[in-house]
Amino acid sequence: MLSDFVRHRRTTLGLSLTKLAMRAGTTKGHLHSIEKGESGNPTCSMVVALASGLQVSAVELFKIAAELSDISICTCQANRARHGKHENECPMTKPNP
Repeated sequence: MLSDFVRHRRTTLGLSLTKLAMRAGTTKGHLHSIEKGESGNPTCSMVVALASGLQVSAVELFKIAAELSDISICTCQANRARHGKHENECPMTKPNP
């Protein structure tokens, strides 16, 4: 699961929850819920922020997440410009069944 990868990579880098949360621009509590698999599908922007904080490419993290069925890859950034909606409202974003 994405949660396992995030936790493993964070600990491999020797980062605390607080340090990675700061790097990813989120809270320690939100990151903790991601690592426990309790936060639902992360947004595209959160995956990009986590990738940066974990020192992996966003493409790599999206692939991991998609392969493990944690998220549906969307084109939110492009679609936001096209139809002026926030990524959480993007009709291209499909929740997992």
